[in-house]
Amino acid sequence: MVIPFAACWARPSQRLSDHLDAVARAMAPSPKSPEEWLARLAGFLHDLGKARAEWQRYLQGKEAERPARAVPHAYFGAAVLAALGQDLLRHLSAWEAHRGTWLRWVRDVADHHGELGDIEDAPPWRGHWHAAVAADVDWPGVARALAPHLPPTFPVPAWLHSGNAVHARVHALSLRWRQEVSRWKAVCVGQLEDRAAPQRVADACLRAQTGRLIAADRMDSGQVQPAEWQPSQAEAAIAALEASIDRTRHGTDGGTNQMDGLRQAMRERALAAWRQNPDAPFFALTLPTGYGKTLTALRIALEAVRQNRARRIVYVAPHISILSQAAREIATACRVEVLEHHHLAVALSDEMDDASYLAMESWQAPVVATTFHQLFRALFPRRAQHTLRVPALENAFVLLDEPQMLDPRVWNVLLQLLAAASRTLGTQVLLVTATLPPTRYAGIEVQELIPAEEVPAVCRYHVRAWTDARDAVDEEDVAELAVRKAREVGQVGVLLNTVADALRVFRAVRQRTDIPAFFLHGMLQPIHKQRKLKVLREHLKREKAAIVVGTPILECGLNLSVRFLWRALSTIPSLVQSAGRVNRRGEGEVGEVWTQPFVRGGERSTREWLYRRREEREVTDALLSSAAYPAEEPDVLALLSTYYDEVFARNAHVAYVERMKEAALGQWSALRGLEPFEETVPTVTVFVPTGEEHLTEEQRERYLGRWGCRTAAELYERYGDPSWMRRLSFLERKRFLAALQAFSVPVVQTCAQRVAVDTERGIVLCSDPRLYDEELGFAALRDAEAQQGAWLW
Repeated sequence: MVIPFAACWARPSQRLSDHLDAVARAMAPSPKSPEEWLARLAGFLHDLGKARAEWQRYLQGKEAERPARAVPHAYFGAAVLAALGQDLLRHLSAWEAHRGTWLRWVRDVADHHGELGDIEDAPPWRGHWHAAVAADVDWPGVARALAPHLPPTFPVPAWLHSGNAVHARVHALSLRWRQEVSRWKAVCVGQLEDRAAPQRVADACLRAQTGRLIAADRMDSGQVQPAEWQPSQAEAAIAALEASIDRTRHGTDGGTNQMDGLRQAMRERALAAWRQNPDAPFFALTLPTGYGKTLTALRIALEAVRQNRARRIVYVAPHISILSQAAREIATACRVEVLEHHHLAVALSDEMDDASYLAMESWQAPVVATTFHQLFRALFPRRAQHTLRVPALENAFVLLDEPQMLDPRVWNVLLQLLAAASRTLGTQVLLVTATLPPTRYAGIEVQELIPAEEVPAVCRYHVRAWTDARDAVDEEDVAELAVRKAREVGQVGVLLNTVADALRVFRAVRQRTDIPAFFLHGMLQPIHKQRKLKVLREHLKREKAAIVVGTPILECGLNLSVRFLWRALSTIPSLVQSAGRVNRRGEGEVGEVWTQPFVRGGERSTREWLYRRREEREVTDALLSSAAYPAEEPDVLALLSTYYDEVFARNAHVAYVERMKEAALGQWSALRGLEPFEETVPTVTVFVPTGEEHLTEEQRERYLGRWGCRTAAELYERYGDPSWMRRLSFLERKRFLAALQAFSVPVVQTCAQRVAVDTERGIVLCSDPRLYDEELGFAALRDAEAQQGAWLW
């Protein structure tokens, strides 16, 4: 039996007609152009499949908690949009000009609850559309509700009043679909040959259209309102920031040091440079580590808000450790709330409900702190839900921190998508780093706020580098050096390229001295790593002797400072980032940084396992071999521009830029799901049922008590209970999975097979908690396998 359209529900609390009307108006409040009318039509029709009697019965069964088979509905709206949208554009004499826009809207409506697909020769409703589904709707009721969303000169077509006629119209279009796609692609190919093609390609790849639809749909459903800065709020934040900086500079004793004064000078210089050209799409703040880049960048972003040039600040960091540290710094200095968005954020908030979760996913806050992964999901989305963040980039000031850590293969394509966001959404981007890769290969001009040659030369450390294989050292040599230096200068860092290498050095250090030694790497539970970092920071603050051994995690913006650092030979950008952990405040004697080839067991070099691109290793070795030593900090920084020039001259990394042309021609799978970092070895997430005894009371309640658990083992038992998991709401499920992640460690497949009960589940269980060492995590297992040649790492 057909259900009257006016009686249909979109969800238990909202009439379908109200939802479709709201989304249509959000898409185009006052449509005038053919594009706007088509967008409004897409907004109204996107959920039309919910008007089917079968879908309404599914909703009733779900509300009554009866078993109910899911009823797809997105294809239905896509089919009707295809037919009606074509009629609309022809009526407006805009069919040939906007055939591509029409195809994209049809694809977006078809995908708006799932994975984003390609524009193919077969229509997206293939396999679902037939006469019975068209007969299951109150078409006269639909026509009456639709009329206000069409141009006054375009009445509702007669065929839309009858299920049989609708079916026939869609069926006829299905037969012509391939022809329409072919015609559009033929025109597009011709348009991609002229000089303006790169910009057109990038604009076509930015899923702004998709994001508008998804945001309008989800935010109406969740009753979430946009959240933006007001200029007056920026005034207050700037005042708080400047007061905080002043307190930090003068301290309790009223004194300052050399670096404090330098940071203040750099802030004033960078802000003045921005004011001279505030409309530029891209800026770069290229300063050495420890020069106060984060607060300087924040001050510039706040000025853009104060001048009403931006309405949102989006801070983007490579890893959660950097993000959380910066978010705390921003919140404390500016006295503002910072919305953190990453995969553990749900577990860290006790007050998050469905609306606040949606606000987080859509970046609806004046200040957002998120990760490279989340930004990439917005720009290269796999699912429609990921495009929720794209509308938040409108008039946003994006602070992209440490971009040199990105996989070089995605650097150019990321810049081009951000440039498209600048052209279409008014986004401004500030690249914040000590080591900026070249932007010219992406065709991007960047305004340097402080040219490198004008940065005051401060020497906080000297560098010595050995690149010849004859100068290679093993774990025993490094441990002996670390102990000697710790006795001489106090606080020492040792940074290896792999976990197995770092563990061997750590053990060798322990055998030689009772000086406190700390071991940091990526095979630790997050809660375990946080605890170790807290203890380490407190120890270093007391300026007691210590030896910190770790992997490149120490490069990633951790606010640690040592007097001497030994670094296994890597690449020049990595060396500079590592050196930023030495004498950060520029106090006392100049620190030292040494880098040498490392051979595990005196036989096996592991450098190429992490730094796999030959051109990067060869350019590094050539430049370091020709330098004069000891090299001062400014001399090492000067090598960076030469390094990037030579590396990109050998490999410009334009392969993904070429893929953009495929995506612009409807093959979205060519870009879908791009990741910011190169995954060298696929990993499996292993849950380790231990560590609850080290939780704070707050953490115990968040990770265990909330789920009725006393131990980590009980938490995993919940995960293994399908009936219990099904009873969780969407948000509760996300929060529960985030709690599981707090006790989980990513490991390679061979390790998972050794330690896990079942390697087929999403999160697998460690078979014996004793395999996870209280101090070393899973590092000991990795080293054992490395000795047998089974693991690269």
